[in-house]
Amino acid sequence: MPASYPAVTHVIFDVDGLLLDTERLYTEATQRIADRFGKRFTWEVKERQMGRRMREVGEIVVQSLELPISVEEYTVEAQALWQQLFPTAALMPGALRLVHHLHEHGVPMALASGGGEPAFRAGASLAATAPCNAPRAAARPDAKDQGGGRDGQSGGGRFCRGPAG
Repeated sequence: MPASYPAVTHVIFDVDGLLLDTERLYTEATQRIADRFGKRFTWEVKERQMGRRMREVGEIVVQSLELPISVEEYTVEAQALWQQLFPTAALMPGALRLVHHLHEHGVPMALASGGGEPAFRAGASLAATAPCNAPRAAARPDAKDQGGGRDGQSGGGRFCRGPAG
């Protein structure tokens, strides 16, 4: 007998790595910085910094790779590279299909990103292709740190309310 699960009532997507293939772009940006100093951004370093706040990422990368720049300099340079790279982010396999499925079933959706403004803007481009005409509220790129509400707006910012739009 199949297990019974409660109905999904709301979805808040973390843009990075779930809807958009951003991990390779984070790696590319960090490697570009490391290249300037003849350093290699290894999987071991990447693994230690994944899922952390920007300041912690900077500390780990600068210390681990022994970069001759400050954490602040690393952060500014990384964010500038993200601004360039993130508009090229590809959708993850199945992302658009999932968004369409949730929309067809009237599930409100919202976006959040721990990657800050560049990652969020890339995710917002997906919202522009959402299969609805719902208002696209200005979502908050810091929503991951703030926690999202169950209304599809608090924290993440609604991008689709369901078939009625």
